Amino acid sequence: TANNDIFVQLLAIDGILSDFDFSEIDRHPMGISIIASVFKLCKLDPLICLYFLQPFLCGLCFWILYRLLKTVLLNKYAFLMTLSSLSSLVLIKSMNQVTAEIISLATILLLMAYIWENCIQNYKMTFATVTIIIILSWIAILFRNAAIFIIIGILIFLFINNKFSKSSFFIVSTIMLLPGVVKTLFYYNQPVCTDNLFSISLPSKIITQFAKHFLNFTEVIFPYSLHLNRIPWLKLIIVICSLLFLLFITRYKKDLEV
Repeated sequence: TANNDIFVQLLAIDGILSDFDFSEIDRHPMGISIIASVFKLCKLDPLICLYFLQPFLCGLCFWILYRLLKTVLLNKYAFLMTLSSLSSLVLIKSMNQVTAEIISLATILLLMAYIWENCIQNYKMTFATVTIIIILSWIAILFRNAAIFIIIGILIFLFINNKFSKSSFFIVSTIMLLPGVVKTLFYYNQPVCTDNLFSISLPSKIITQFAKHFLNFTEVIFPYSLHLNRIPWLKLIIVICSLLFLLFITRYKKDLEV
């Protein structure tokens, strides 16, 4: 089986292959539709291929995340944190249902692992390195619209740490975000989206969404929980206490260094 989002993207395959028409995808990212079209060109069933591909992607995500964490943590802690991070309900569902989450997670982790290895652990900011970062960014955006925010965070990190000159940073960041900008321009060109964009209720919607994502910070500490989602005030307390604790630890370490 597959969730509704996946079915919408799979239904767009015929239009893509016959007329190169992506309009049926609507607001969804086009990455899954593209890879499903490739499967169909190879005379393979896209749904079955995606279904059997997902367990391997889960294993790939575990391996990438574990390798990242063990560079800064002991192996046993890195293993437990990786296991906790990948035991959420969303990923467990991907074992018996085709979902977009595990595919997009794999693309994002590949991007983060490459940047960690080549920009943080070992500074190798060559033309080939930047090209691969751009390609991985495009792939991440094609499979998940929200990946653009992770890429913006990566760009902020690169800017703060002076990994590029200002002119190079502007060029690289523009190219990295290009697929997301193009997709947004096409999607919000629709009349309904334009009305929502200029509506009076837009600021409240933005604040609501921001608060919702801010409260998801609890998933850094605990596995995803439907029960916890029903108690937003408790999530808020956990988030605030966690941030205060992190600030305290950071200040304490700075005092020790002095």
